[in-house]
Amino acid sequence: MVLEYIEGESLWHVLKREGPLEADRAVPIVLQLLDALSEPHRLGLIHRDIKPSNVMIERRGETLRVVLIDFGIAKRAQNDDMPESAPRTRTGVLVGTPKYMAPEQLMNRELGAWTDLYAVGSLLYRLLAGKVPFRGTRAEVVAAHLRDPPPTLPTKLRMSSMDAVIQRAMAKLP
Repeated sequence: MVLEYIEGESLWHVLKREGPLEADRAVPIVLQLLDALSEPHRLGLIHRDIKPSNVMIERRGETLRVVLIDFGIAKRAQNDDMPESAPRTRTGVLVGTPKYMAPEQLMNRELGAWTDLYAVGSLLYRLLAGKVPFRGTRAEVVAAHLRDPPPTLPTKLRMSSMDAVIQRAMAKLP
């Protein structure tokens, strides 16, 4: 296996060092991340594990480059060779990071590009608010992604346009 060397750091490291990002820094990162997802989605591949540690940030002078890494658990949205009744993953095995997972992924239902978009919405919330949308034990986080409406940004950050994007991306129904 050969991988491109990326001279930079993960978005997780950026957040750990700097805390929440201003919208003018977060939006270009998310736009490049969405661009990075466009080709895999066109090919029917779902990343399934979008999170800050899987997003690399490379700076070259004033230029910022965002690279999505770790397609290790990526999956085809549909596999025509797989019967409808075939399990998509082993029973009882949760694949991915629940803090950013879409409800359909948590329930082992049909996945699509919308699954990654939900995770990007969760990531955008994390970038702006400095915390994940839902917190608690693993079980509490899973339950919240399944039943609770997406949170709005903290009052001090109130940005209706960003809230609208997060609400749409994190809609419970794909």
